[in-house]
Amino acid sequence: MEGVTVMIDETVLIVGRDARFLKEARLALAGLEAALAIAPDPANVEASARYAVVVMELNEPEFEGAELIRRFGDASPFTECIIASRTPAHPVVEDLCGLRNVYSVHDSRTSAAAALCRDVARALERRALRRHNAYLLIELRDARDELRDQTEFLAQVERLATVGQMVEDLVVDLAPKLAALRNAIAQIEQACGTCADVPEVAQRVAGLTDLAEECRQGCHALADFARGGTGMVEPVALHDVVHDALALMGHSLTAHSIRLRMDVPKSLPQVLGNPFLLRQALIHVLINSVQAMPHGGVLTIQGECSTAGDGGVRLLVADTGPGMPPEVLDHAFDAFFTTRPSGQGSGLGLTVARKILRDHGGDVLIASRVGRG
Repeated sequence: MEGVTVMIDETVLIVGRDARFLKEARLALAGLEAALAIAPDPANVEASARYAVVVMELNEPEFEGAELIRRFGDASPFTECIIASRTPAHPVVEDLCGLRNVYSVHDSRTSAAAALCRDVARALERRALRRHNAYLLIELRDARDELRDQTEFLAQVERLATVGQMVEDLVVDLAPKLAALRNAIAQIEQACGTCADVPEVAQRVAGLTDLAEECRQGCHALADFARGGTGMVEPVALHDVVHDALALMGHSLTAHSIRLRMDVPKSLPQVLGNPFLLRQALIHVLINSVQAMPHGGVLTIQGECSTAGDGGVRLLVADTGPGMPPEVLDHAFDAFFTTRPSGQGSGLGLTVARKILRDHGGDVLIASRVGRG
């Protein structure tokens, strides 16, 4: 910029076409601990935060520089402006005095150099205070946001703790009822004898026995999960986990006209885990996919060895639903977060699935975008 000699963060810029004004202002401000810059042509000055204070000569008839003061107010909210005018009572000057960035107006016909120096020094102090207050405001907002996030997190923890306690209470309540059910099934099985004449009855009674035992084991697994853990673990075949989960989800897939594509080899390495919890984790993921395809689609399940070379396995579940926008994907694993209407989802499915997998040394990851499922 022609005529401007210094441009740093604490520069005082003097703008004006009157050579005498520029010389007197420069002499008046020479004792300040700030760099000085001179601009004889307002049209060549760029409104910039590099200037701490702008001393602007503003005289009739054009009042050249008035628009520059307004631009400084928009482009650099912490730059203070001081107007030096031979007509300080003119409506144009008085209108500028209402701007936030205008610190004071000097009558250049009568004001002493000392008064200008004093106002520039005070303007520098006000600028420093305004910037400091702005930083404090930013810190206050950050602290407020952090407190809000922590409050929401603690609320989620409390709600999850309540759910965990409810699960434990439910398991305690179901235990004697399941025991009574198993005894009743055993009595029916004994009364039927071999049921040679009606083999279907024997088959169904045996199925009820297996189902009651599975419910008992499931209750124990849920109790262990609620307390934080995987309970009893054993070698588990991924193929069996998928097969059992699909057996329970079969009706839902048929009801929603969802076609299944499955490629989970039986030859995959076994993993150490709780079969009931692993199946529940998969069911939560499958439910999420089914809900994403209410009018039908294709559900693909593919099993493979982990590419990490750690002997683990990986299960890929893909659907042809509408996909998740970024704002939903970012919160997919948040407890109680759901896009379903009230009463149609707890917002805990994927949260529980990830908790189960992480307790087993694994994880659940989502890759999705709108239109790709």
